[in-house]
Amino acid sequence: ASAMRAMFWAGIMLVVVLTLWSIIAVELLHPVNVRLAERGLYGDCSRCERAFSTVLHSNLTFLQQLVAGDSWGQISIPIIEEEPATAVIFLSVMTTINLGLLNLILTVIVDVANSAREQDVRQKLLDKEAEFQAAKNKLFNLCVLLDEDGSGTLTLDELQSGLSSNIDFATTMAAMDVNDGDMEIIFRLLDEDHSGTVSYKEFVEQLHKLKSQDSHTMLIFIKGYLNEVRLRLAQQVKIMQEDIHT
Repeated sequence: ASAMRAMFWAGIMLVVVLTLWSIIAVELLHPVNVRLAERGLYGDCSRCERAFSTVLHSNLTFLQQLVAGDSWGQISIPIIEEEPATAVIFLSVMTTINLGLLNLILTVIVDVANSAREQDVRQKLLDKEAEFQAAKNKLFNLCVLLDEDGSGTLTLDELQSGLSSNIDFATTMAAMDVNDGDMEIIFRLLDEDHSGTVSYKEFVEQLHKLKSQDSHTMLIFIKGYLNEVRLRLAQQVKIMQEDIHT
């Protein structure tokens, strides 16, 4: 619709500019053209004599010559040869219409098409965001169902129990390629204070980051494994220190 509207107004602009040149053509080109027709220069061309007789005929002539590209030299060259100064008018019309206005029309149409494409992209992003938010809300509600003690947080046991007992939760996790082993890593990563619980919001946000960002997913798991290794090393060092002291 936007492209059609741009083409419509571009067409109006073309008619207006051609009409202005046609007024000039009637005043300056028509008298020269009549002299040529009286000398029989146009032969069998019945329209040539009245090519610039009125504004309407001048518009048709310019449309034929410049827009359609038909028989430009049949009338223009004899007139220029008769009155060389008229070349300025023909060249000005050609420059205005072909090099100026038509290129402007093309630019407007392309710009409108690009704007429509960008609008379509923005709409797709909005739709994707709405879908993303709906999925987050669904997962949040599933977390509420998994929270057996109503504490507002989830434990690892509650999450692992949900994987085995809640079909909707298990299906959602499977769609994110999260299995029982991955769940433990994700949980330990989110449980930074080692309280044994994570909030609904934090759990939902991190899971959707895992689903939407592949590089982020890899970094999450690498960080999780490193934290697990660090904790186990710390435990081993502590046990070794206790053995040395005893």
